[in-house]
Amino acid sequence: MTQEATASSGARGAAKFLAIAAVLVGIVPGLIGAFVIPHFREVYTSLGIDLPWLTRLLVDFRYLLWAPLVLSLVLWWLLRSDRAKILGYTILLACEVVSIPLIVLFMYLPIFNLGNAA
Repeated sequence: MTQEATASSGARGAAKFLAIAAVLVGIVPGLIGAFVIPHFREVYTSLGIDLPWLTRLLVDFRYLLWAPLVLSLVLWWLLRSDRAKILGYTILLACEVVSIPLIVLFMYLPIFNLGNAA
C-alpha cells in the first residue's frame, strides 16, 4: 500500500468512528426528551411550580432533542470528503457532549429555585 492510500484509509476509518460515536451520543438527548422530561413535567405540574423559561422551553420542545441524531445521519450523506466528515462530526460530538449536562441542569432549575424560596 502506498502512503497516500494508507492515509486515506485512516481518514475513512476516523470518519466512520466519529459518525458512529455521534449517532450513539445523539441518541441520549432524544431518549431524555422522550422518557425523562415527561416525568419531570408531571412532578412539577403536581407541585404547582412556576418553571424557569429554560425549563419551559426544554419541556415544550422536547422532541427537538432528536435533532442531533438526525443531523448526524444527514451529515453522512451531505459531506463527501473524509476530512469534511471528520470536522463535521467532531463539532457535532462536541455540541452533543456539552448539551447533555445542560439538559440535566435545565430540568433541575426549578428544584434549585425551591431552595432559594425557602
